[in-house]
Amino acid sequence: GSIAALIDGHVTYQVAVKQGETITARATEVSRTRKLAVYRMDVTRADGTLVASLTGTVYLTGRPIEDGAP
Repeated sequence: GSIAALIDGHVTYQVAVKQGETITARATEVSRTRKLAVYRMDVTRADGTLVASLTGTVYLTGRPIEDGAP
């Protein structure tokens, strides 16, 4: 991939989780142009309960991610 910088984000929290609970995050690309993309991420508990949601707009830099870089 390439480096993308978050330029706008919105997070909502629906329920709390306890320490040690397993949670899963699933990201979906909603739209994409040459320089911008919109993503939605849902975080759920193991029983499927929605914990949190994130919608974010990112700027696509076009710079490749170098080995060892986050």
